[in-house]
Amino acid sequence: MFNYLKAHPEIAMGARKEPHFFSDDLIDPDFVRDEADYLAIFRERGDRPFVGEGSVWYLYSHRAAKRIHEFNPDARIIALLRNPVDMLPSIHTHHVYTGYQAVEDFVTAYHSHGMVRERCGSFRSHLDYSKVARYGDQLERFFGRFSREAIHVSLYDDLKSDASQVYGSIIDFVGLRPGHELAFKRLNRQRRIRSEAVARLHRRMTSRMAASPSPSTRPGAVLRKGVAVVNRLIGRLNAAEITSRPLTPRMRREIIADYRHDILKLSDLIGRDLSHWLE
Repeated sequence: MFNYLKAHPEIAMGARKEPHFFSDDLIDPDFVRDEADYLAIFRERGDRPFVGEGSVWYLYSHRAAKRIHEFNPDARIIALLRNPVDMLPSIHTHHVYTGYQAVEDFVTAYHSHGMVRERCGSFRSHLDYSKVARYGDQLERFFGRFSREAIHVSLYDDLKSDASQVYGSIIDFVGLRPGHELAFKRLNRQRRIRSEAVARLHRRMTSRMAASPSPSTRPGAVLRKGVAVVNRLIGRLNAAEITSRPLTPRMRREIIADYRHDILKLSDLIGRDLSHWLE
């Protein structure tokens, strides 16, 4: 959805997709902490009337809703939610691929409740997967700060079945017309790493670039851009697509039982029947 919105001629999505500036309660070396650095990701805005970013952990953060509201009480919040029984294995696979998660078996990681050895200085290395997707509790923090009209909630199921309709509803929510043709290609397929050594190099380069200030000279900026291109190429060549394995019926029932109360709360909050998430 970040890429779909980025294609709109009147929306300037940040040069960095997930700065996570407002989630200052979550420790991660890749998150932007300086306000000037945060604002700098929108410096290519031009005359486009809307700016946006796609920090997915704002929902999980206990402080993001409050800080966003303090920064801009007129902000518009877009949440795209996926059934926990699908979202949790997917994000675990992604964190294994990116190096945050040391436990490669999802069931073991789920039952560890975050009590695993840290692999890096990030909260993502010790997630409690039984709490990550509690959307009811998470959205409640935003509903407590923003009006209902300022929050738009879509489901991943809808995006899969009709991406054009979901995109259109978000554009309408922002207050714009589509105004252009868009190819709704599937992005962010699940991947595994081919070489752990190469992955460590890729992660080290990514972390250093995220932590270093933007160059003040044109040659420095050109060099930084070149390094970023090479780093992305390294990550791309070291990745292989995978097909996720379905959960066992027993594990599926366990996750549904753990999340049942929150799913019912979410259903009430957004006014949608989510009984199919409980099957």
